[in-house]
Amino acid sequence: MKPHMNPANSESVRAAIARGDCVLALDLWNRYRATLAQEALTAESLAEALALVRWGRPLLLGVREHCAARLRTLHIAGVYRAPASRRSTLLRASL
Repeated sequence: MKPHMNPANSESVRAAIARGDCVLALDLWNRYRATLAQEALTAESLAEALALVRWGRPLLLGVREHCAARLRTLHIAGVYRAPASRRSTLLRASL
């Protein structure tokens, strides 16, 4: 099923987060949130949304930190990666 065809409910958002599909999870969350905003909110629908936020927030914060750490590692590697000089290239070629 294509992402835009998935039903936007708390379970579909939860499943996308559990699979690590953050792009789909964000799309579903935005559609779920819009659906909640259009409907008459009940204690049950608010409790369901709150449970989703409480469950998903720590996972998504962890994913965000993991991605930030990878980005920092790439940045550091880029800083220390010196471009090869013509002389070192010629030296390696002669060996």
